Amino acid sequence: MHETENIVIEQIVGRGSPPEPTPVFILGAPRTGSTFLYQCLIAAYRLGYISNLTNDHFADAPILGWAIARGLPEPELAFESAFGKTRGALAPSEGSAIMQRWCGGGHPSELTSSGVLPDQRAHLRRTLAAAQLLQSTPILIKNAWNCFRVSALAELLPGACFIWIRRDIEACALSDLEARVLVQGSPDVWNSASPRNLDELRKLPVWEQVVENS
Repeated sequence: MHETENIVIEQIVGRGSPPEPTPVFILGAPRTGSTFLYQCLIAAYRLGYISNLTNDHFADAPILGWAIARGLPEPELAFESAFGKTRGALAPSEGSAIMQRWCGGGHPSELTSSGVLPDQRAHLRRTLAAAQLLQSTPILIKNAWNCFRVSALAELLPGACFIWIRRDIEACALSDLEARVLVQGSPDVWNSASPRNLDELRKLPVWEQVVENS
């Protein structure tokens, strides 16, 4: 653990065992409206969350990002995003860099990053416990890749809650196709998390791929 990070966590939780973290995970296929739900829950219940500042600059020591953000003026939450991405240092982030640090990455993600890395389990628990104490609320996390990590996260974090969001499959598939073009630069590039049968799905026409991904 980073020395400064360890000092900050000890100041928050003490030297003993931290309390049981109770994070809330938003789950759902890509383009289901999970970012909007994420923003609504933050605004309604003042839940803690991963900011762009924390994800972009403190992925190796997330509690430092939370601690810095705690000392900054609370921003007015804007209900806007572009394919899951928000603008502003303190705007809600998908936490991709942090989740990759804890769970790994790669495709198909259902096989390559379906759990928490063994050497990251203690860091994940301790970080979320410290962040929850710092924010005085549970931490809300929205990341589509966590759909394949439910069992691992529930086992490691027995106090966690999971919210599954769904959307009309046609609207979801059309939005996913649009994201492929505008974000990935090609309709042939898979967008977001990927199932174990990714190689087989890639043999299908793109319009069938986005339906399967929805």
